[in-house]
Amino acid sequence: MNKSQLAFGAIIASSALILVGCSSSGGGSSSGGKITLQEIDDYIPASPQGVAIDWLFSQYHKAFPNITIKKTGIPANELQKLQAQATTNSLPDIAMIDNPNYPILAATGKLRSIPLASWGLQNAYIKGAQQVVTDKQGNVGGVFIGTNTLAVLYNKDMFAKAGITTPPTTWDEFLADGKKLATPGVTGFMFSAQNNGCSAWQFNPWQWTAGGTDTTLTDPGNVKALSFLTSLVQQGVSSKDVVNQCQDQGMNALVQGQTAMIENGPWSFSTLNAASNLKWGSFPIPVPTAGDKLIVPLGGEVWTLPKTGSTANEKAAEDFLKWSQTPAILQEFDSKLGYVPVMTSLWPAAEKANPAMTSFIDSLKFARGRTTLLGTKTPSQVAALGTAIQQSILGQDSPKVALTSAQTQFSSQ
Repeated sequence: MNKSQLAFGAIIASSALILVGCSSSGGGSSSGGKITLQEIDDYIPASPQGVAIDWLFSQYHKAFPNITIKKTGIPANELQKLQAQATTNSLPDIAMIDNPNYPILAATGKLRSIPLASWGLQNAYIKGAQQVVTDKQGNVGGVFIGTNTLAVLYNKDMFAKAGITTPPTTWDEFLADGKKLATPGVTGFMFSAQNNGCSAWQFNPWQWTAGGTDTTLTDPGNVKALSFLTSLVQQGVSSKDVVNQCQDQGMNALVQGQTAMIENGPWSFSTLNAASNLKWGSFPIPVPTAGDKLIVPLGGEVWTLPKTGSTANEKAAEDFLKWSQTPAILQEFDSKLGYVPVMTSLWPAAEKANPAMTSFIDSLKFARGRTTLLGTKTPSQVAALGTAIQQSILGQDSPKVALTSAQTQFSSQ
């Protein structure tokens, strides 16, 4: 989810409805047996993900020449655009939405149920992913295009120079190794603490694995996790500059030899592989103590099928979505995206094709959706939590005091 936390961050300040000109119906058009479907996502065409989406649509058109899918990328404010279209009944035939934004779009009541059971796919996906898109009545309103999560990516040469032969698995080991790796001009570990959604996303695996909850920010697990990350800064493993950094900065710092480890995702593989002087590897985010279960957040976007009022277009859009879940197509699409399939039967092939995915696939076994407990309250919680993370790292408040203030802020929303 290279931009997942950024797109979500764009709605933190406000998730209010934006009204635009009225229209009686949405979706694409049909003529002479040919149908044009309109699709909206948040990737610009030139991005690797935009190119992957174009590839998927072109493959479908080759298989079904009477169907054309027109992509519109809205890299900023996609959710607000879709909310506005929902009020004017002008939604597209297909909408790809970042998964933390899904509950807000679903709350408009303008998404159709997706018949996974009739497709034989009701048990095909990661449990955490299904929980994100399934309502209390059991209706499924979306299908993940694929997913990603977080792990630690590291410089192998720096590990060897520091005498580290095995990646750390616990927090104590991670701190000790981080100290060995930190040298003048090089940080031991860089994580993202910019308060635009980045910080909460990267905090999730540390807090959840420590037993922290999303609804009570002051619980012991959250305090423990924030205390640990703050200690990394206090003991010189990480820099206070993390409050100004998101994931691209970390990826570039690893490439440039400015840090030994980063918290990042599989979307970074192409950039890291292109760095000829970098030998890198990955390992799961360490756990507090040996034997603890690592819980990571689910990244990635969700296909949704809005209600458009056009029977022909709605059927065509549903047919496309069903086709996109064909294992061979989904495997290739997710490979081009740099994502892990949510269809667990595809994991062995994904791992064989790209062994660097192993750390991420292993971590996804107990992955959790970021909105599962919070629903539409997610944006306000993320904003409050992000503030607390920054206050603690900068030494403005203790972790407990910062989280207490965040809880008050969140509860008042």
